[in-house]
Amino acid sequence: MLVLAGGPRLPEHEPVVAEIKALAAQAGLADRVVVTGYLGRGEVPVALEAMDVVVAPYATDDRVSYSLHLALAQGRPVVATDLDPLREIQERGRCLLLVRRDDAGDLARALGTLLGDEGARRRLMAAAAAYARDESVAVAARRTLDAYEAARETRHGRASSKT
Repeated sequence: MLVLAGGPRLPEHEPVVAEIKALAAQAGLADRVVVTGYLGRGEVPVALEAMDVVVAPYATDDRVSYSLHLALAQGRPVVATDLDPLREIQERGRCLLLVRRDDAGDLARALGTLLGDEGARRRLMAAAAAYARDESVAVAARRTLDAYEAARETRHGRASSKT
């Protein structure tokens, strides 16, 4: 089943969803495509848990969505577009399978690999959960506070034992 969690946010996105549904119908898979529409905060974890693989096919690299971080925080295996901010996440956590932008064949191969290899999915899930734990807001806040404390101690002439 293909679950499009969320759906089109802007009117210009409607044709993309219509095209996906039309292609699914042509392939005899219309009953296997679900567009959820907007999901409330409590519904997102349920939708993510139902997904064997989360696909984040970003077209531009101007930002990384909250949805991607939710998928990682829930330890879901994620296939995403190889863009600068996602490459940075991948370098820090080895928690994404990156594919070339606008390359349907690369996306199909990546999905085929993950859907056919439970071990690969599990490794990506463990890496996603570890990344979410190691790069959480709480961890970032702690690092920031530690840096301020070290700067304050240095300013007052005390050596800090924290790095």
